[in-house]
Amino acid sequence: MQSTIESPIAFFQDFIFNNFEAYINNLIKDFRRCDFQIISINKERYEIKYLYYDDDGGYQATHSYFSKLKGMLYAEYQYSLKLIDKSCLQYMEEGRDYSNYLLMQGKTIRFIIKRAKAKIEKYPILFKPLEGIANYINKKYLEDKKETELIKLDSIDVNNNIDFNSTTDIIYTVLGYLKDHNNRREKIMSDEQFDLMIRYVNEFVATNQIPSIENKIRPIKISKNLLRFTFWVLHKHLYTTRPLRDDFIQFIQSLFQDFEIWECSTIKKKFGNKDAVNPRGQKFIPHIIKVELSA
Repeated sequence: MQSTIESPIAFFQDFIFNNFEAYINNLIKDFRRCDFQIISINKERYEIKYLYYDDDGGYQATHSYFSKLKGMLYAEYQYSLKLIDKSCLQYMEEGRDYSNYLLMQGKTIRFIIKRAKAKIEKYPILFKPLEGIANYINKKYLEDKKETELIKLDSIDVNNNIDFNSTTDIIYTVLGYLKDHNNRREKIMSDEQFDLMIRYVNEFVATNQIPSIENKIRPIKISKNLLRFTFWVLHKHLYTTRPLRDDFIQFIQSLFQDFEIWECSTIKKKFGNKDAVNPRGQKFIPHIIKVELSA
């Protein structure tokens, strides 16, 4: 069930009550199709241990599907916020008060938490979008309305160390899939190259300056168009899409060997173009990117 402007939290209610287990099982089923020899599955840690073979032999590896789950929840969370903003704007344009509409969302969130408390305490990531929506409504719309109570959530025993909306979290949500395998079972990039890429990205975001890149990221095993679009999604969630930051474009051009022969002007012109990116059959692409491809 998709969220709507009338029911901007409908997705989360349906997902938590009815579809969470099936979604997790499908993620595991998708990984099984890769024909790796699975050693163990830990659903509470979102991990699959398996044997991976390359030219140097076989070794034990761990696949985490947590980033896919979190990326999907984050994309739906952002969509819910957009629906709430759109609805409140309509209320204001019509000269009506939106307080009851927002408080109804608070009641829905409390109902979900109360009814699914055991599941949410077992899987704390489910709490984060609900908490984030309540905090967003309070801060943006209700704090200055003295006659309206804020949305207050019941106490629940969850791990608050799970981040959901920080810059670091957004970076991993968008880029985390690059550490996994493509649809041909090839590792998209080595763990060392992935860690190096993340270090450079974190440095750029923290300093707003292009870092000194001594060793470019070697060619990775997805298309250049998908790589380009992935960083457009990251730009959107970090900085929005207007204007496009020229230094961000320069940064990714200087970071990847894949973009060495591309001019920055070419990357900028094509940056958010999704026509050349085909997600069909590529289940490794995270939800947060697929949402943009289908928009």
